Amino acid sequence: MGAVSPNGVGNVAFGDAILAGKSGVRRITQFDPSEIPVQIAGEVPAFDELAWVEKRERKHVSRVLPLALAAATEALQTAGIEPISMPLAEKQRFGVILGSGGGSQEFTEEQYRLFFHQQYKSMSLFCVPTGVMGTLSSELSVRFGLRGASHVVTTGCTSSTDAFGYSLRQIRSGRLDMVLSGGADAPIALGIVKGFILMKILTDSWNAQPERGSRPFSVNRDGFVLAEGAWMFVLEEYEHARRRGAHIY
Repeated sequence: MGAVSPNGVGNVAFGDAILAGKSGVRRITQFDPSEIPVQIAGEVPAFDELAWVEKRERKHVSRVLPLALAAATEALQTAGIEPISMPLAEKQRFGVILGSGGGSQEFTEEQYRLFFHQQYKSMSLFCVPTGVMGTLSSELSVRFGLRGASHVVTTGCTSSTDAFGYSLRQIRSGRLDMVLSGGADAPIALGIVKGFILMKILTDSWNAQPERGSRPFSVNRDGFVLAEGAWMFVLEEYEHARRRGAHIY
C-alpha cells in the first residue's frame, strides 16, 4: 500500500499528527483564496513534485500525476515488486486500474486560463492528451512497464472504491493476476473550488479554524472540505500473494 494524503509523503511528524487525530486541513496555499468564501482545503504539504516528474515535464502534466506516482511507487515497494525485473509474461498479467473524480482537471483549467488571456505560447502542447481522463493510468503503466489492462474509473466520490471492485472482477475472471489500484485527485484550483462553492456543498464556516472544517458526523455539519491526495494498493489473489511471500494487509 502507498498513500499520499493531506499528511504528506515521507513527512513522519505530520503523519504522526494525522494518526493522533489532528486535521490536515488548512488555508489554501496553491492560489490566493482571499476573494472566495471558502478558503480552506486538504493540501499535501511540502510535496516535492520534481522528485517524481522532471522539471521540463511538469508544465505538461497535472499535479495529480506526481501524487499518483508517489503513492504507486510506495505501493509497489511495500508489495516487494520490482516491475523492471519481471518477465514480459508477468507484466502482461499486471494491470493498472485507478479511480479519479477529476483526473487532470486542474491542468485543463490552467490551459483555459492561458488561452483566454491569449498566452498561447505558454500553453502545453499536451493540453489534449494530458486532459483526457484515461491518461492517468496510462502514465503509470508506461512508467512501470506494466502491460496489462490500463483503465480509469470515474464515478465521482466513489471512483477509487469502484476501481477496487473492477480490479477484483478482473482478477476473479482470470484476466489479470495483479492490479495496481487506488485513486488520485488534485482538485485544488480556483475554478474547481469556485464550482463547488456555487453548488453550495463546501463548508464556509471554518476559514478562521481550518482544522475544524471536516466534520462528517457532526450534528452542525454544513458542508465538506475539498482535498487532494492519492492512495494505491497492489491487489492479487490470496494464494498468489502467499506463494511469493507478500506482506498481506
